Amino acid sequence: MTGEQRKIVIIGCGRIGAPMLAWLHNKKDLPYDIIGIERDFALVEKLRNGTTGWYEEGLDSLLQSNPVHIIVTARPDQVINQDLWDNVAMAIICLGSPVDDHGNPQVDAIRKLASQVPAHVPLVLRSTVPVGFTRELNTLLDRPVYFAPERILTGQALAELDKL
Repeated sequence: MTGEQRKIVIIGCGRIGAPMLAWLHNKKDLPYDIIGIERDFALVEKLRNGTTGWYEEGLDSLLQSNPVHIIVTARPDQVINQDLWDNVAMAIICLGSPVDDHGNPQVDAIRKLASQVPAHVPLVLRSTVPVGFTRELNTLLDRPVYFAPERILTGQALAELDKL
């Protein structure tokens, strides 16, 4: 592991994760390999071919000019190459949070996914979650979990990421 490039893993490469993945991957001054993990094979194929299927200003051209590395799997803990998790500086979870009939975010999928990421990897949540959920995960997983609110305007994610 000595001398190996550190990594940032983006879990979920949809409308929040894909811009984050491409934006970080394009930052050549960052000393990290940027790797995406996504379960939707059709989406991965689109991203690998430089398109998203939705409007996001500049994202398709960024993907075309600088292809990203994405692994297809439904379970991050079962990535074929377990070495992926060696030397990971952080995992950023970018999953959608469906809401129930009362408008409350449903976070069971995020909770389950977070528990599948190896224990030595710090987690950052970039999903819409209820107040107290990050603290709940800190306690449940007994490790650092950080929250970076998802506040991206559709179509303007890359421009907003540059301003954060």
